[in-house]
Amino acid sequence: MRDRVRLVLALALLTTIRPATVWAWGCEGHRTVALIAERHLNDHARARATALLKQQPIDPDLPRFCHPKSASRFADASTWADDVRERRPQTAGWHFLDVPRGAPEGNASQFCPQKGCVTSAIKKNLAVLSSNASAQQRADALRFVIHLVGDLHQPLHCATNNDRGGNCVPVTFFGTRPTPNEAKTKFAPNLHGVWDTSLIQRAMPSPSLAAYAAALDQRFAPRVHDWEQAGIALDDWAAESHRLAE
Repeated sequence: MRDRVRLVLALALLTTIRPATVWAWGCEGHRTVALIAERHLNDHARARATALLKQQPIDPDLPRFCHPKSASRFADASTWADDVRERRPQTAGWHFLDVPRGAPEGNASQFCPQKGCVTSAIKKNLAVLSSNASAQQRADALRFVIHLVGDLHQPLHCATNNDRGGNCVPVTFFGTRPTPNEAKTKFAPNLHGVWDTSLIQRAMPSPSLAAYAAALDQRFAPRVHDWEQAGIALDDWAAESHRLAE
């Protein structure tokens, strides 16, 4: 169980990094979260998690949005939960928590619907990961955890202003003016897409995700101990993201 807790704590290390779809983070963002998490696992936890992902690989017939496939199994696993949503539509609501703007701080999970949200989905998959479920079920649960902890730290996935998480909010990004789609229901660039992808791509000093993850890890190294000591606090993480969205 300690190994699993270390995994979740490691996945939360990007709580202060916030990067054109309704998804949270683009390919670079999710993979960076996963690479940093992988760096903070002890050898035993890393070996067990890697073996689980290797022995129960992602279906090669599943269409993947992020190409090419990353050499890191953690990084490759980090975007699987978005890819698999068409096959598992019941998981669509797992990627966000609609806390209304202006809501008083408190128990963020009170806004989690019965069908599930990002905090309840993380709990659900942690339970599977620590159970006697099949290896395939545990591998999928691990992939969900790697992805959803990243989702939880995207501010626009923890706030709602009746704007589809900012997808309906046009923005000008470094001179690129927003243009509407044919139905005029969505703009590009939009607020959500800028957070997901554009900011990350602009902040990266080089195309190397490994180098970017290492640089972020070093930058926030003085805070890692306190984050790990704080433990798993899903509602607190959701509240922090909501504050940033506000």
